[in-house]
Amino acid sequence: MKFSPLASVGLLLLVGGVIAFAASSSRIAACESFLGQFGRVFDASLQRECQNWQSIRTAGIVGIVVGGGITIWGFLNGLRAGLDKDKRE
Repeated sequence: MKFSPLASVGLLLLVGGVIAFAASSSRIAACESFLGQFGRVFDASLQRECQNWQSIRTAGIVGIVVGGGITIWGFLNGLRAGLDKDKRE
């Protein structure tokens, strides 16, 4: 089986997405708690911070989905290239 460089790019996106999602989850939970929501009413910077963490979580989800798809596609292309090479020999 030939290793496709596309699979490594997808794997990096996948891992980055998981890290972003995991890092943002606890912060978003704090923002969505009763005290977090109460604090957001009086502090605009806390509101912006919570929105930033939600954007990071969304980017993490996109990274997971896109990275997973690219990784699978890269491995399948590498597998196909290896099978084609075996047929020629």
